Amino acid sequence: NNVVYDLAFSDDGKYLISGSADKSAKIWQVNNNFTLSDTITFHTNYVYAVNIIKHAGRYLAVTAGFDNKIALYDMQKRQIVKSDRSEYKLKYLATNQHLKHIAVSQASKEIYIYDYDLNLIQTITSDTTPTGLAYSDDGKQLIAGSLSRGIEELINIYQTKKQYQLKST
Repeated sequence: NNVVYDLAFSDDGKYLISGSADKSAKIWQVNNNFTLSDTITFHTNYVYAVNIIKHAGRYLAVTAGFDNKIALYDMQKRQIVKSDRSEYKLKYLATNQHLKHIAVSQASKEIYIYDYDLNLIQTITSDTTPTGLAYSDDGKQLIAGSLSRGIEELINIYQTKKQYQLKST
């Protein structure tokens, strides 16, 4: 019912999830002509980042938003199974199937790394504000677009196997 901020397919292509300014995330069945399957109404502000992961044989929707919350939603049970709250608005996320990690950035100079059970395992502190996140296909690197002093665009590359150590800028 409003602006769509993020879209993501499940790795197997069965589902599409959308996150919106209407405070919802919607799950669509791709093989059934993009039929709406479910609507997640957990958030109280814009849902800015979404993804779908498969963990322990179950599909989980990952949502993050401007209400400072990240949540795991079990698509079979149709319920939030775990959530966490940040000090800042959450805007970008990426998932790493190899390590079973979820990276989420906020409106500050930090990137949170969670496991697939939504346990916080690490916080990366950056000199810049992350403006996008992506894992490499092999899962060995996390790439974060960023702004430095609000004018200079940079890309930070972190090595995932070395506790997210900064590899290059």
